[in-house]
Amino acid sequence: KLAHDVTNGTATSGKYYKLIDDIHLTQGLWMPIGTTSAKVDRYFAGKFNGNGHTIKDMHISWTNESGSQSRWGLFAKIKGSGTSESQFAAVSNLVIDGALVEMKEGYTPQGTDLIKLGILAGEACDNTEISNIIIRNSKLTDNEKKYTSNCQYRIGGVAGYLENAPYRIFNIVSGAEVNMLKAATCTKVIRMGGIFGNASGFKKDQKYYIPP
Repeated sequence: KLAHDVTNGTATSGKYYKLIDDIHLTQGLWMPIGTTSAKVDRYFAGKFNGNGHTIKDMHISWTNESGSQSRWGLFAKIKGSGTSESQFAAVSNLVIDGALVEMKEGYTPQGTDLIKLGILAGEACDNTEISNIIIRNSKLTDNEKKYTSNCQYRIGGVAGYLENAPYRIFNIVSGAEVNMLKAATCTKVIRMGGIFGNASGFKKDQKYYIPP
């Protein structure tokens, strides 16, 4: 329901969500919380407290929607609305177990724009907290397929792209395997990491700044 609401335009800034049980995502493919394409930029801006619970067996089959900038994970994008505590977006106290983020079968990425992939989030930016996150037994992969891509990639075991600080990021553990682009021919910039694929725009003078 949260994914459906955010993707369809429900405002989450200033709202608080708490998980009260584990969630098993075994019945189908997962569509992220927020829009996967940046053409319609809807994202999570509230506070999500996993309350120590686990989201299990998330399976994402990603594309980049005919060449547009795209972002894929449990959350497509997390972004706060301002620099005060009440305006921060936050995802905390959550375990993700058995997630698989893989390129759609038979698909070849289109265009030249950014593709952002992570288990927790494709992208996290502008006044965001990510804290007390454990990722286990999870994988990002294109299944070592041979293809040619003119896209740029930001791929991370937790989040693909961190952009435009301030951030508050601490207590992160990722057991995610990143098995991407081994057999592909790529003409543009690739940035990958076990935790984050790329980070930019850090501003140490901000009141709430705690770097990764």
